[in-house]
Amino acid sequence: ELRIVSDGGAPTSVTTLNWDDTWRLAAGANWYYSDAWTFRTGLAYDPTPVPNPEDRTPRVPDEDRFWLSVGSTWTFASAWSLDLAGTYIWTLDDPRLNKQAPALPAQNENTSRGNLVGSYDAYSIILGAQINYKF
Repeated sequence: ELRIVSDGGAPTSVTTLNWDDTWRLAAGANWYYSDAWTFRTGLAYDPTPVPNPEDRTPRVPDEDRFWLSVGSTWTFASAWSLDLAGTYIWTLDDPRLNKQAPALPAQNENTSRGNLVGSYDAYSIILGAQINYKF
């Protein structure tokens, strides 16, 4: 669960998550092209710990993800190099949300929040750059 507690110690918000244990599979390769250039690529599969649409939340809208990464290192002086990289993360399916409020008098966090049903698109693009100095 995700529990937010106030300074007084009483919970102010609780979201039940029911996450499962999971694993990640990844493979990558480096290609040493020359003294000046090294190229990299990688692919990863990252299954979601969220077991079903009833446990998925808009705070953590998780689904099975694939990662594709590419990058390079350019050594432009004996002590200096530049790293550039990019990653694209996507899901195969449109993840679904199905948070239902229970019938009264049952109580859970959705009793006062109401229903949340729908789907969403999920992808990310990560870009990075780094300058290195060896001493």
